[in-house]
Amino acid sequence: MENSPILYDPMKSSLRSLFLICLCLCLLFCQAAARAGDGGAYAMAEADYKKGFLDQAAAGLDRVIKNEPSNYRAYILLGKIKHRQGEVEKALENYRKALVLQPHSAEAAFAMGVALYDQKDFQGAKESFEKACKFDRSNPEYLYNLALTLEELGDAKEAEKGYKRAARSDTVSAVSHFSLGRIAQLRKEYETAIQEYESAISIDPNFVQAYNNLGVIYSEKGDFPRSIDYFQKALKIDPDFSHARRNLGYAQAHTSLGITYLGMGNTDKAREEFEKALDIDPECSDAHYNYGLLLHKDGNLEEAIDHYEKALAADPANVKAHNNLGVAYAARGDLVKARQQYEAALKISPDFKEARENLSRLGGTADNTSKF
Repeated sequence: MENSPILYDPMKSSLRSLFLICLCLCLLFCQAAARAGDGGAYAMAEADYKKGFLDQAAAGLDRVIKNEPSNYRAYILLGKIKHRQGEVEKALENYRKALVLQPHSAEAAFAMGVALYDQKDFQGAKESFEKACKFDRSNPEYLYNLALTLEELGDAKEAEKGYKRAARSDTVSAVSHFSLGRIAQLRKEYETAIQEYESAISIDPNFVQAYNNLGVIYSEKGDFPRSIDYFQKALKIDPDFSHARRNLGYAQAHTSLGITYLGMGNTDKAREEFEKALDIDPECSDAHYNYGLLLHKDGNLEEAIDHYEKALAADPANVKAHNNLGVAYAARGDLVKARQQYEAALKISPDFKEARENLSRLGGTADNTSKF
């Protein structure tokens, strides 16, 4: 019996094969279900993020990453959450992980650039934005932010090229034209600047900064009626504008309008506009400085000093405020404080002629002849 032939049973063989096939299909189904579950979890986390439920979204993404460590999109979104929560280093850590998993992710490179820009690491931001533009050459938002960073790095020529490329898109063309206007205005190429600001306004009629800057240009050109007209247009912008943009624009517009009235010799109107600006933004350095200048010229030293000091509290690099504060201190006989302010101005701007001359006069009759 030990050498008896083994009977081949085709039924048993077929059942065994069927069992193995079912087992494989079951395993494949479970894996697919797990992947689908992770996709659903990511979608839920993304929905929570868009609703502003950041902690809930972050918890969901942690679960996604635990189940699917190679999900680079989860790392990007988690980075964005950390960034919005003020944890920029953790945001950068997540963006780096995303780029390890997907080295050509334009979204991850762009998000990293935004975080680095907020840290004022403009060189690092530039490199990240360049990568994003390389991976996605047609995205105007990437082009615009690269141009913005190049401008921060002092490369106005390349920034201008970037803004022009971005301006061809509907999504960011208004801000791109505005940025081109700013560059032209800084170069005193006023006609080009006017054209760019008007292009921005034609795309976005509520672009309050563009109206304001047109007012500044016409004020510098001595066309005060047109300047006032643009400032007043800025002040009539739709109140549904974003709160931060509206406040910044209104405060600056009132300040610029006040400067224009001051230049025309209408101190009452100028005073009124500076006070309006400070009602909107009590820390507006430009408004405090110019109000201080008005008060100083009127001989109201103590109030002028108060506004100069507030201007410097908001912007310590305001060299004109340092100089004028020095002049005011000298006028009331406080020469030590006057010297400190002139020296502070010269430390920031060594070529500031008025501060240097005022400092040199301190040994004589500086308090009667100081320039402001």
